[in-house]
Amino acid sequence: MASEEPLIFQHNERIVQGDPRIFLKQLEKRKMTEDWISKSPKQAAWFIKHPTQILKQAKQVWRWAVETGQGKAWLYFVFAICQWLPTNYRMSYFLGDLEKRCKLCLCNSADTMEHLLVCPALATEHLLLKEEMKLKLHLWDIPYSSCQ
Repeated sequence: MASEEPLIFQHNERIVQGDPRIFLKQLEKRKMTEDWISKSPKQAAWFIKHPTQILKQAKQVWRWAVETGQGKAWLYFVFAICQWLPTNYRMSYFLGDLEKRCKLCLCNSADTMEHLLVCPALATEHLLLKEEMKLKLHLWDIPYSSCQ
């Protein structure tokens, strides 16, 4: 105990033991998330629905972008999470409703990120994604992966 520093790091009523940088990083992340959700609820909508998955995916995308030297992949991920991708709805925000409609399908629905995930014109891509996911789940021997 003679080599220990006489310092106690306390936040509110909580005494922090070990490396305070880890605690401060968690505190910072929590504060930034709260600010993002309160100031931009529409941009944070996907994060509110799937916080754990988005944080895990963000780490993976960051690692992939750094390893391959493609910083645009990280930007694309950020734009997708914040719903900033250049859909017709976003690009024609101040124009009439007709300009905001999906040009790929005949559903006459707004071209938003939600529509992009269910657009019938992209059914082939959706089915391919579903089949790839099935194969991976079966390969990893995930329980109940063969059920519909």
